[in-house]
Amino acid sequence: SGLVVSAVSFVLIGLTLYAWFLHWMPPFVALGAMALLVLNPWLVILARSVGPDILSIAFLLGGAYFAMQDRPVVSAIIFVVSITARPENLLYAGTFLCYLGIVRGLSLLQTGGFLVAAFLAYLGVSSLSNNYGWKTLFYFVFVNRNARPGAAAPHIGLQELIVAYIGRLDRIF
Repeated sequence: SGLVVSAVSFVLIGLTLYAWFLHWMPPFVALGAMALLVLNPWLVILARSVGPDILSIAFLLGGAYFAMQDRPVVSAIIFVVSITARPENLLYAGTFLCYLGIVRGLSLLQTGGFLVAAFLAYLGVSSLSNNYGWKTLFYFVFVNRNARPGAAAPHIGLQELIVAYIGRLDRIF
């Protein structure tokens, strides 16, 4: 069932955080830090619901973990697969795949291949699910969560995409 997928994703998030923290702290402290993060009420709510959100988080966190562990091919595969959980992960997958190609050692051919695979995964999931398209998904996820997807196709171009990300930089730092 979907709840099993959410529970397994929740456990994978905890294990990934623990493995990551072990690089900087003793095991007992790493366990405590992981527990504090995993027991975040927002994450627990996602783990108790049936939906793609927690699976998406597990994929993205796992992809970032393997990128930092100098395993760029494994990381790239995880980012491409993450698109099957949530099609809008194409934005994160594309960004990380470019990062892996520029900084972490993916060859130009591998980077191009994974970018094409990511785009094909997006197109496949989009066409099979009959979703509303990337503009509506982006608008619903990043701009106005209260909007009803599909009620109207909002106009989002490159300028709106850049403004949405730059406008959120204060939340990153």
